[in-house]
Amino acid sequence: SVKISIALGEKDEDKARQLFSASILAITVVSLGLTILAYLFAKPIIFTLIKEHNFAELAYDYAQVFILALPFLTPMFALDNYLRSCGKAKFSMILNVTVSVLNIFLDWLFIGHYKLGIEFAALATALSMCLGTIISFMPFILKKVTLYFTVPKISFSDMTGIIYNGSSEFFGNISGSMMAIVVNILLLSLGGSSAVAAYGIVMYINVFLMCMLYGIVDSVQPAVSYNLGANNHDRIRSFLKISCISSSSISLFSMIIMLLFPVQLATMFVGDITPEMMEMTKNAIILFAPSYVFTWFNIVASSFLTSYDKPKDSLIIMVFSSILFPMITLTIAPLLWNVNGVFAAPTIASALTCIVTLLICKKHVKTVKI
Repeated sequence: SVKISIALGEKDEDKARQLFSASILAITVVSLGLTILAYLFAKPIIFTLIKEHNFAELAYDYAQVFILALPFLTPMFALDNYLRSCGKAKFSMILNVTVSVLNIFLDWLFIGHYKLGIEFAALATALSMCLGTIISFMPFILKKVTLYFTVPKISFSDMTGIIYNGSSEFFGNISGSMMAIVVNILLLSLGGSSAVAAYGIVMYINVFLMCMLYGIVDSVQPAVSYNLGANNHDRIRSFLKISCISSSSISLFSMIIMLLFPVQLATMFVGDITPEMMEMTKNAIILFAPSYVFTWFNIVASSFLTSYDKPKDSLIIMVFSSILFPMITLTIAPLLWNVNGVFAAPTIASALTCIVTLLICKKHVKTVKI
């Protein structure tokens, strides 16, 4: 979407359409390949990672639906970006809200009303997103937008540039899954199931807030890349300012709420909570909350560097924030503070990453017109 938006900003619509067509083809091929690999290897992987047989069966039942639906789900993530690149931000928003509401309704219908198995929760999401994919395709197929399907021509340098540019987001996503496994193993060994449940509550809160932060930076990505192609740096500065103000405000407000009302937040997610779990959850929320002081800046900086076609520095920030510093802190902090060290690790890692991000941004203040 960065390369496409830059091409649109340069008024090179033919190149943008060729990149669009090539990217959809690439996404289709990759998703089919991943479906085959997942179908062959998901079961042994799940039963290796989850020792409890009943839990492993549930996990496999849930995953199997997504594996089969994967080729129909993946295009929606890309098409959402391409719609915004074409100026269809409102259409994209309405479609995403509709898909989310339908997902909630089908969850209630399958699980709440008919009391069906866990695989139907996955089916609810798959059906909702498949509908979203179909509707997302329509403007491009009917040529209602600037981008539409053509012969997918793409140079080797453009393809490697796309892969390079998307590498930070790629590592950010897979590292999240990897770190979740590491954290759960540590929590089980140090604090048992109560520690896992406590951290799970924090992650529920975190997902809600991260969605808001990523919603802000993702929404301006096409506009930043388009204005880069159009050489309009004043507009880019205004987008950066808006993103910083809104992201920092949401993060600081969220941190204050978490520090002031940890007990109330815990009881929102668990009705009948034991005193031991309540104390652990309270500690987890309080130790995790300060991470937002630093996280918003790392996210905004990495996203803008990607949008500005500076993948190397964006990747550096993502590797430090998602892999290196979390692994270092998760190795050292539990030795000093036991289970509380695991809860505090994200805050320490985010603070250390913020130092790296500041050094990178300082370099671009001098070399880039933003």
